[in-house]
Amino acid sequence: MKLSLLMDFDGTATDKDVTEVIFRRFARGNWRKWDKMALTLKVPVHKALSEQFRMVEATPEEVLSALDEEVHLREGLIELVAYLKEVEIPWIIVSEGADFYIKYILGREGLHPDMIFSYRSRFVRGHIEVEPLWMWEGCDRCGTCKRRIVKAFRHLGPVAYVGDSTTDFCVADTVDLLYARGYLKAFAEKQGIPHVPYLDLHQVRKHLKGFLEGEE
Repeated sequence: MKLSLLMDFDGTATDKDVTEVIFRRFARGNWRKWDKMALTLKVPVHKALSEQFRMVEATPEEVLSALDEEVHLREGLIELVAYLKEVEIPWIIVSEGADFYIKYILGREGLHPDMIFSYRSRFVRGHIEVEPLWMWEGCDRCGTCKRRIVKAFRHLGPVAYVGDSTTDFCVADTVDLLYARGYLKAFAEKQGIPHVPYLDLHQVRKHLKGFLEGEE
């Protein structure tokens, strides 16, 4: 059965958390309080993100210009994607972020995932509205239920997952091959979940190649 590679976006495919860049540059008001409320489970993540995006006051051009200045692809992503294409492994983005910046940042480099699971977004009167599309009725935490998506892909074959954040915790013990850094790495270590640590995506590509060739 064919392996699929699923990947978080903010802080995984990119070198920075894209939402944090947008909120730091353009949100009016105390947007960080929503981060704290989500982390302490006082509000769902999707509720916090919706409120934070509504606090943004900027045109699409201003936001995209800021992303050009501050956000870059994580080192090794282009080579990893080229390898996935070579060995015909689907590359899927699963993100608790907004579609407009995912498509823009990847599009700058001519990268086009096989599928993107994220929030739908639109600019309305100088603000950003986001709509979660991939929630699971059994859980109200995230707007993109990564666990549900991984489960669907595992019906098709094994799943490798690359992530870094708290919204990746729910898939850590459900995938066949876990690549972890940041918060996800710390979580996997604490829970005793097998994983491959990485700093850049060259390391992911090299390990995956060895794994597929029976060397890892």
